[in-house]
Amino acid sequence: RGRYQGIGIDEEQEFLMICYPHKMISPANQFFQTRKRNHEAIYTHKKTKAAELQMVDLLLEADKHFSMLMSTQLDDPSAFPVPSSFDDFCYERLPISRAWMHPNLFLRTDDTIVSLIENMAISSGNPLGRLRRLINDRRMHRMYKSVFEVELGELDDDLWGQSEDVIANELMLEQTLAQSMRGHKGSGDEGQLNGDQKQQVLTRADFIVDKREIHCGRKAQNPVAQMRFLKNKADKVSLHGSPDKLPLCGELETVPLDTPRSFLR
Repeated sequence: RGRYQGIGIDEEQEFLMICYPHKMISPANQFFQTRKRNHEAIYTHKKTKAAELQMVDLLLEADKHFSMLMSTQLDDPSAFPVPSSFDDFCYERLPISRAWMHPNLFLRTDDTIVSLIENMAISSGNPLGRLRRLINDRRMHRMYKSVFEVELGELDDDLWGQSEDVIANELMLEQTLAQSMRGHKGSGDEGQLNGDQKQQVLTRADFIVDKREIHCGRKAQNPVAQMRFLKNKADKVSLHGSPDKLPLCGELETVPLDTPRSFLR
């Protein structure tokens, strides 16, 4: 049993919940610290995010050209996915992004859907535009590039409060100003650049702004403070009794962010 004071409730109330032995405090801390490190080093690594954002664009473009047949609920593999046209859209066809509306279809949208989309795009004679370019880039391992990354502190609330569109528009403005300043330097500098060296002009669609906040699970608070632990070994005896006789697990008064251990040889 654990005690919590809910929002809008004056007094604490008891709830049945999962509680842990007191010795699990340190492993619990290590679990959430490892989660944070994995997000920093793996899940939000610049190459991982580049591949993820490119895959999102690929699926968005594929949603414009391919759909799923409702007959796939009858396990018809040849009907997934199929070319679609939104001009004569009918109930039997469903956009891939709406597969979650039907569990049998949603279960089929695993990692193999990307290979299916690629094969359909190769065999399709229709002009697929950006989708074909994204598929070619993925096959050639030409992933999106991370331009720069800025770590914000406590004094950067104004910048953090800006939307992704506002930040991207500011980047576009800086590019325009930079091009304008280079244009005032004269034609002598421009003559030194051949066709391969000319700087590429980016558009708004070329920018992706990704804002993220990495923490241990509860932002500034320690998630272990939300857990409950058995205070002593005697509480284990009453774990097999009726619910009303279960031990009352206490909240940690002081929750360390990490619990180091030392050993003597």
